[in-house]
Amino acid sequence: MPLQIGYHGIILGGIEKPFMSAALHYWRHDASAWGRILDRVREAGFAMVSITIPWSVHETSNGIFDFGKTDDSKSLGKFLNLCFEKELFVVAVLGPHTGAELNCSGYPERILEREDLLARTSDGTFALAPVPPRFYPVPSYASSAFYEETAVWYDAVCKELAPRMHPAGPVIGVQADSAATMLRRTQCFDLDYCDAAVALYRDFLRGRHGDIQTVNELYGKRHARFADILPPREFLPGASSRMPYFVDWSEFKEFLVYYGANRLTGMLKERGLGGAFTLMTYPWLPETPFHLFGTEGAAADLAGVELFAGREDYARVRDTARALAADSRLPFCTMGAGCNPLGAPYSFDDRQSAVLAALMNGTKAANHYLFADCDRWQGAPLSRDGRRRNPAYSFYVNLNKFLKDTGLNKARMQARGALLRMRDYERFESLCSLSSPAPGFSPAGLPRDWFCAHPPMDALPESPVRRYRRQWRTWQKGFSQAGVTLEYPDSDISAEALQSYRLVVAPSFAFMNTALQKKLLVYALKGGVLALGPRVPEMDEYLLPSARFASHLLDPVDYIDELDYNGMMLRRAQVFDAPHAFVESRGKCVAYERPMERGAIIFLGFMFPDYTDIDRTPHAAELARRLAARAGIEPLYPPDDPLVETTLHTGGNANVLFAANTAPDRANPRIRLKDGEILMDAFSGESFPGPSPHIPLGPHKVRAFIVTRNAGKNQSIPGDI
Repeated sequence: MPLQIGYHGIILGGIEKPFMSAALHYWRHDASAWGRILDRVREAGFAMVSITIPWSVHETSNGIFDFGKTDDSKSLGKFLNLCFEKELFVVAVLGPHTGAELNCSGYPERILEREDLLARTSDGTFALAPVPPRFYPVPSYASSAFYEETAVWYDAVCKELAPRMHPAGPVIGVQADSAATMLRRTQCFDLDYCDAAVALYRDFLRGRHGDIQTVNELYGKRHARFADILPPREFLPGASSRMPYFVDWSEFKEFLVYYGANRLTGMLKERGLGGAFTLMTYPWLPETPFHLFGTEGAAADLAGVELFAGREDYARVRDTARALAADSRLPFCTMGAGCNPLGAPYSFDDRQSAVLAALMNGTKAANHYLFADCDRWQGAPLSRDGRRRNPAYSFYVNLNKFLKDTGLNKARMQARGALLRMRDYERFESLCSLSSPAPGFSPAGLPRDWFCAHPPMDALPESPVRRYRRQWRTWQKGFSQAGVTLEYPDSDISAEALQSYRLVVAPSFAFMNTALQKKLLVYALKGGVLALGPRVPEMDEYLLPSARFASHLLDPVDYIDELDYNGMMLRRAQVFDAPHAFVESRGKCVAYERPMERGAIIFLGFMFPDYTDIDRTPHAAELARRLAARAGIEPLYPPDDPLVETTLHTGGNANVLFAANTAPDRANPRIRLKDGEILMDAFSGESFPGPSPHIPLGPHKVRAFIVTRNAGKNQSIPGDI
């Protein structure tokens, strides 16, 4: 039976096994230490290792490779045989981009000297990858010359891997690339404008629209052929009629990501690795140009996120994990088990909190990078020669015991509602970015939307730029502080998956793609509770008329720039004459319910004020609580502190409750339990009997508890960390 990806792990021989790996760089260790390191990995509870196999490490000269002939530390076959002997599965990261804290991230420097395979920026220059320790030119994943060079590397390394594929050997997975092909140069008008990428863009338009006449009608142009179409280099729409031209370019940037991944994974399968599952990773939250559905549907079996984070990054970990939980076949991320001295200095406490936060919010699989110290990596659970380093090593021993005892990978986070990540507005935001075409880094971690500006457009006087993220952030905080757990799926979610939620919150503005409008409408007709607003979509993503909701929703009768709702200032509020008011202030209805066949649409025609990460939002929480109640969703184990979040995971060997303090100050919240229940700390064994025990939480602290009615009975609890 072939390898498969399941929501809870890797399916081998019909049995679903957890995907929890320890990452190693075998070539950075003396070969005599390999056995000791692998023994310690096994003793920590791992059954799988992820190994990076860099092109630049094994290539000694053009097309000549050393796999142990002259340098024993490069003996890939010997290392894989040792993994097999010690019954450790292997996921092999082959590149061509492997990162691994290497100069040029694993690309041989010689290929980056070839101008014909390098990406170009919008002004025609070569781009540099902003990756320490030394910036280097970005190769183009549209270039045939790039794939010809990569084929030479794949020919060599696959000869080492193919004979050692499962079940004859330990290799069960291959990762073709890291950081998703653009090397963090993801701004809409940055890359890629090389000749090969422009040709691919024209092929994309041909596949999307069919013929040049259709494109001309859509763009308002008179192109004689696709070769006449030039890609946009900045967002200057002027008239709204030019919007299709820019939207297509934004979608092409997403296509370019999984086009490259698809070519690479196809090349690996052609070279004997077809029995392995394929993996790729994004460098951050899966938002444009990264697309989980597109990647897992067209390029790889599994797409995950590189989530190197600390205690103060809880919000980023939560948002990423809940997106993965909703979108991915197997919610997977790579997390730091140490840190790069050239990067952020994550302490052991940082890494411990980040791992628990990822599990708390729906991650089911993880690769812990790196598990042993080496040059350019420090603070790992093992020293360079394989000695245990506590408390880090003990934490992973107890973590794996906790996962095994509770069966957490088999459980599911209880989230009966969804807050959609609206891809239409993310694409528009990327078009409007003020930092484009420069690489997209927000100063001091500020929200990306703060660096966007909407150019004047005749059909779009009120833009979603800034407003969409404001609405999204406020809803996120509102539901969090109401004690209601939501997942954060991409708006490209399937209709079937959407129907599994009792409540769907979809921030909406003047435009929305027609397929999504239809999907949301059907969701409400079939029994779901759909929350829309602040505006009714009347156009599609091209700003062409498409008003699926128009016949179901009301036109406003008045408009108020600011309206006080119990102390919260609602902005740009529409007023309705509605029989089923949902929000009224000073006698004016600004939100209403529209009953559908089996469900309902609740339209909220106002914009929220903006909030910071740690603001308390009692009025948004009250609205969120009312929406959840309308959908029949009650808070599960709600804390009395609005800045503490909890999530419940059921379906494994035990019910697991996580609690996270999102604030920089200590917290001591009460958590309301059911009659007779006791919380038992999954690591220390400390008990907290009901009905409302105080749970001490340090700043940005995450704790895991087993929910039981009889502490110690039939419970296997990991030891202290």
